[in-house]
Amino acid sequence: EIQMIQIKPYTEDDNPALFTLLRSEGDNWSCYYNCELEYSQVLANCIVYVAMANNRIIGYIRCRKDGIFDLYVYDLLVAKDWRGKEIGKSLIETAAADQPYIDVYILSDADEYYQKQGFERVGSIFRFKRQIKNEATSFNL
Repeated sequence: EIQMIQIKPYTEDDNPALFTLLRSEGDNWSCYYNCELEYSQVLANCIVYVAMANNRIIGYIRCRKDGIFDLYVYDLLVAKDWRGKEIGKSLIETAAADQPYIDVYILSDADEYYQKQGFERVGSIFRFKRQIKNEATSFNL
C-alpha cells in the first residue's frame, strides 16, 4: 500500500500534532514538550517543515538562518514507525531547496544517521557551562 507523504511549512495550527509526536518520543524530547508555550515561540521564529501522512505529523525539521551565509538544522525527528523511509532526508532536502544559495549545517546528536546519509563532518559543537547563570561578570586584568 502506497501512502502519500506531504512536506509543508509549519504553521501554529500544527502545534497539537507536533507536540503529540514529541511526546511519543519519550524523555529525549521532554525539554520541548514540558515547555510547550516557550517551544511554540521558538518554532514561530524558526524555519520549520512538517511531514504529514494520514492527517498526522510524522516528522519535522527546525532550522535557523544566520542571516546571510548558512542554514543550521537544530531539530530533525521522524516518528519511530516511519523511520527508514527517507522522510528525514526529504525534510532536509526541502529545507535546503528553499535556501538554495547557502550551506546547510546540522547540529547532531545522532551522528551515525547523518554519516549513513553521506553527510560530511565539518567540526563539532560544545556547550559552554556557566559558573553563574544570568549575571553580568566583571574582572580585573
